Amino acid sequence: MKTNVGSTVTVVTLLLAALLLSGCGTFEIEPEPLAPTAEILVIEDSKPEAGAEGAAIPATVVEVAAVQPTPTAEAVEESPTEEVEETPPLLTYENREYGFALDYPRDWSVSEVDDTDFVGPGSRSVQFSQGTITLVIGYRRVGEEVRLQGSGAPAGDLETRGSVQVGEQQVSRTVLVYEGQDKALFYGLGSPITIGALQFVPRMDDFRQNYDEVDLPAAIEGEADRIVGSLRLLRS
Repeated sequence: MKTNVGSTVTVVTLLLAALLLSGCGTFEIEPEPLAPTAEILVIEDSKPEAGAEGAAIPATVVEVAAVQPTPTAEAVEESPTEEVEETPPLLTYENREYGFALDYPRDWSVSEVDDTDFVGPGSRSVQFSQGTITLVIGYRRVGEEVRLQGSGAPAGDLETRGSVQVGEQQVSRTVLVYEGQDKALFYGLGSPITIGALQFVPRMDDFRQNYDEVDLPAAIEGEADRIVGSLRLLRS
């Protein structure tokens, strides 16, 4: 009896393969995780389902991308509005004979004075008063024999404190200070203010009987600066 060697080898190979497969068991393949998808918002349709004659209306599906919440803007505290003090309206003094004008606050009085002892005989001045405080402005034409200011001054030291713009020129401010108090205020001390053919010498004093009580307030000095700064010639 002849044996088919080829057939035998094939059978043995198949048996070995079967034994190997039975010993290894089955392999489970884990599915790879799916990438995250956008959020799905399902909106149920508000219409009732159709009857037998019509097909049911499917729910509407809207794909909504995930949106990060917007941070609330911080409230910005507004700075309080600064109150600006309104400048009270001014009155105007005009001297038609000499042709000049000055502006002054309503609560000041104004008067024209000749031959006053304060300035001296032959003097001429316009005076603005606030209580016991008086701003005296002597004036004359260039070359005219008229005194513009009196002589002498009370006790104290002279301090230059800035200047005032009068027309196109800067006029110095000089304060007479005694024991820390402002006793008098001079404009253009030592040199008259010349505008065109006119000359002026302004000076402010407090005419209280007790000199120790005299102390010119800063607000009053500021108003005097405005009066002097408004000095101008009238148009002919």
